[in-house]
Amino acid sequence: MNSRMNNVLLILVGAALLGCASAPASDRLPFTDSLISEYQLDSRAKPQLQYYLSHTIRLVRSVNEGDKGIARGRLISDNGLWYQEIVIPRGTPGVAVGSGQDWLAVSFSPGTYLYFISRGQNYDWLWDTDRAASGRYYLYASDWRGEFGTIRIGEVDFQAIDDSHIAHLLVDKRALYSEQSDRRVLGGRRLYPDDFEGRYNY
Repeated sequence: MNSRMNNVLLILVGAALLGCASAPASDRLPFTDSLISEYQLDSRAKPQLQYYLSHTIRLVRSVNEGDKGIARGRLISDNGLWYQEIVIPRGTPGVAVGSGQDWLAVSFSPGTYLYFISRGQNYDWLWDTDRAASGRYYLYASDWRGEFGTIRIGEVDFQAIDDSHIAHLLVDKRALYSEQSDRRVLGGRRLYPDDFEGRYNY
């Protein structure tokens, strides 16, 4: 194994879970604002769904002095520079650990999470070419620049590269149907089944 490979820390988050993922890819659909509305998913229901990644997320950061950076998706490094790479493969399952009106915090590994949002960042170009993309929950970066953006994990900044910018959340259709079937509204009970006004004359 060459020295460069020895200097690379590769973390495959959730790779071991892929073989036992409960839902095949054909049974998954994008998680969107319209699904939230259709199935009346509130802050209690969202954490009960299993989420999956639509595309692989690849995050990198370099650690050392001297020239370093990323150009056209490739790492640039001097001798002695090492970088850390986090890979979350397509289809990796995750759980929601927080949510708001247009965002979800999803954890793919204990103690860490990533934000996904449905409001426009600089996805306008994507929505112009794919109307169905609007309302999906895409990976959030503070400064998307085309295909590259900064993702903060804890106190550390990583650069998202490759297909990370189009990674969004998927859910299991069967889980949605189950969530809906478990939801019912109680209308209350009356002491007498029929309206008893006027039944008795005083």
